[in-house]
Amino acid sequence: MTKTIQPQLLLCILCTLLFGCTHTTTVHVFGKYLTDEELNKLHIALNEQGLEVDTNNLDFPTSISQNTILHSLMLRDPSAVESVRSIAIQQGFEIADIQGL
Repeated sequence: MTKTIQPQLLLCILCTLLFGCTHTTTVHVFGKYLTDEELNKLHIALNEQGLEVDTNNLDFPTSISQNTILHSLMLRDPSAVESVRSIAIQQGFEIADIQGL
């Protein structure tokens, strides 16, 4: 089931796969409009793949209007973007866009 409810559109994985300078890829999830259960399931699924997860409740950029993966252009492991996309889809979040920062 695809989750495209307005507030959740952005959030899914407005994952910012952060700075390639760390040894483990960190996924930053904008979780402001996710339920605790959705956040927990997503957190567990990402951790099981060896990814660190940081959840925040910040507002997302107004230029983003759908589920989007944002990633650093300095990412050491570009395959992590596809891994995060696959995990998000398995958790019921359709990813509409992938953007490098």
